[in-house]
Amino acid sequence: VRSGCGACSANPATPAPTAAPVSAGSDAPAQLGVAKVAYHAALVAAPAYVLQPMVLLAIFALTLLTLASSFGALTGSFTIALLAPMAVSGLRFSVFSLIVRRSRAGQTDLRLDDSEQDLFGLLFAGVRFVFVTLSAFGPFFLVSWATGPKLITYAMMGEAGLGTGELVLTLLLLAVTVIVPLISLPGAYAATALGTGCNGVNPLVGLVVLRRIPGPYFLTLAYLTAFWFASAALTSGGALAAFSSVADGSEDMVAGALLSMVLFTGVMTLLDVTSMLISARVLGLMTYHYREELGL
Repeated sequence: VRSGCGACSANPATPAPTAAPVSAGSDAPAQLGVAKVAYHAALVAAPAYVLQPMVLLAIFALTLLTLASSFGALTGSFTIALLAPMAVSGLRFSVFSLIVRRSRAGQTDLRLDDSEQDLFGLLFAGVRFVFVTLSAFGPFFLVSWATGPKLITYAMMGEAGLGTGELVLTLLLLAVTVIVPLISLPGAYAATALGTGCNGVNPLVGLVVLRRIPGPYFLTLAYLTAFWFASAALTSGGALAAFSSVADGSEDMVAGALLSMVLFTGVMTLLDVTSMLISARVLGLMTYHYREELGL
């Protein structure tokens, strides 16, 4: 095996010098990755990740872009109204992918590492996220489209030509086509973020991750589920309070309530972006702590 060191090649008998120990005053530790603590401890500390200046800047920028894209319909252009939210969603998923990759490498910054990723690869990750989400819930959409009218008629009128066995089978099929994607998607999203090109668009890869690390995977799933439910409950409660004030108030109160709704929308968008990036951090930590088991 050739040595990359010319001096060592010229005099093989001379031992290579050992690395000098890091002194207490050296700034070398600042260049190291994050210390590897227990996974459950890393999950507890995951929300603090968004307190970094660069991450906060990314959150506010994505929030403003998301809010701006939602007003695309006011331009009168159908193309802008359709493409602007899609472009911003792709950008959000690109940042999501960057956080997963940097966290998997044991880092906390948001810089592009030339050895692992490039800008085009991150932008293309947004396309993969769309495909993996649609393919995960595709069976549910098909079953709902085929059986939805019958189920609605059955629920409203008690009869739709469905026997008891067919009804139970339909409801079971609907449940499976929802539960399986919800269980599989965290692992699938991690694979999507770490993939390149068209790799990582198989939603069932999450079940492979589950099989290899069942305990940590269910812990991650429970953590993300609780996090998402808390965010959804906060959003629903705030929206209900805002709409109630608009419906029941006087003209002045309605004007104030409309302003409150605008501010509320901004705050909820901010929370949505923040929870998305925290989720990316959690998935990155999972792949970092169990990269040997996952073959990464």
